[in-house]
Amino acid sequence: MIKLSATEREIMEVIWSMDGASNNEIVQYFANKGKMLARQTTHTFLTRMMKKGLITRENHKFYPVYTKEDVEQQQARQILDTLYGSSLENFFSALNHGKGKLTAEEVEELKKMIGSIQ
Repeated sequence: MIKLSATEREIMEVIWSMDGASNNEIVQYFANKGKMLARQTTHTFLTRMMKKGLITRENHKFYPVYTKEDVEQQQARQILDTLYGSSLENFFSALNHGKGKLTAEEVEELKKMIGSIQ
């Protein structure tokens, strides 16, 4: 099971977008976005992420072990299982604020999604 904190998720987004990134590149990326993180702080996160098996290191660059899609699928499944008892019906009901019925537009959107995965 892949578990990411909010900051780990942000760091993974950088690594995925750059197809591997050094600590300095990650710090610079956040600085460009207005989020100042110390080099040591990102290094601590990167070390933890390596221990969790989320990333590997080659020379000075860090690379993802899992694709973004792998992480999203596992986290979506975990949310469905944990919060909604593995029930898509319960999940969609919660999205619809417990009203039980989806709008015609939502139904059409779901049909398109289901059709694309069959």
